[in-house]
Amino acid sequence: MVPAALLTAAAGCSSHEVTACTDANVQLIQASNYDQTCSVDTDCVAIAEGNACFRCVVACGTGGAINRSALSNYQSDISKTIGAKETGGCFCPDAFFPSCRGGICCADPQCTGPVADAGAE
Repeated sequence: MVPAALLTAAAGCSSHEVTACTDANVQLIQASNYDQTCSVDTDCVAIAEGNACFRCVVACGTGGAINRSALSNYQSDISKTIGAKETGGCFCPDAFFPSCRGGICCADPQCTGPVADAGAE
């Protein structure tokens, strides 16, 4: 079961997107629920943030960053969500390198640049 701190009742789940997602079972994943402290960029890993009852939130893995030491707790929580059990394709937005800014991990346009395209020169 996902910890109570990660479950938040909220509106916005539409039945045509994920049948199992209802207002009563929103599974909100936030980087702030995990250790985000850091000293250097390599202390940080990017994670998915948002309503994890949607497969694409889980699959795309963008939006936040946490300390590498908290990754196993995050992965355990994600594995228990509805979105982790769904299948199908997703159109994922650009990812961002996780960075350490002011002692806090982040992975968004305000703190870092986009991940370089592997085929770019």
